[in-house]
Amino acid sequence: MTTDYIILRSPDHRAANRVVNNAIVIAASDDPEEIAAALEAMGGDEEALRDHIEELLVMRDGLENINAITKAEEQRLKTLRQEREMRVDKIERTIAQWMQAAGWSNLQLATHDVRQRAGVGRVEITDESLVPSEYMRTPPPPSPVPDKKKIAEQWKAGLEITGTKFIVEPTLQIK
Repeated sequence: MTTDYIILRSPDHRAANRVVNNAIVIAASDDPEEIAAALEAMGGDEEALRDHIEELLVMRDGLENINAITKAEEQRLKTLRQEREMRVDKIERTIAQWMQAAGWSNLQLATHDVRQRAGVGRVEITDESLVPSEYMRTPPPPSPVPDKKKIAEQWKAGLEITGTKFIVEPTLQIK
């Protein structure tokens, strides 16, 4: 049997670690001798066992509280990251618009080298009901959806597909 050990840092961390690790052995073991040895190492009597269980529950509650705080912080950081990603995207779109207006495809600055290249293009469905059936994928219900990859290939080959537009947006490469 493999036993995972928990290491705690507290004023009496050695005793706490022994309690936790013995409790893990008890919880994970099916061997009555191993359980008995772990109980004896924890003090053996019922009162000592109750005290150890109480200590473990207090530690558990503390960890649960920390987990709740961590989860809230993860959500806050996720939201913050998403907001900053939107700002970065807006800044890049603004730079692309300004460079396009100035007629620049490359811009060498002291801190950055910005190159504007033709994008790969994307299909925008303007009216799905007008897209011919051969350009529709049939996923599991509810209904078919346009195959943007197939439509993009046709646009690139010079064939316009009703109900769609082919949009080529410049992309930025920033180093």
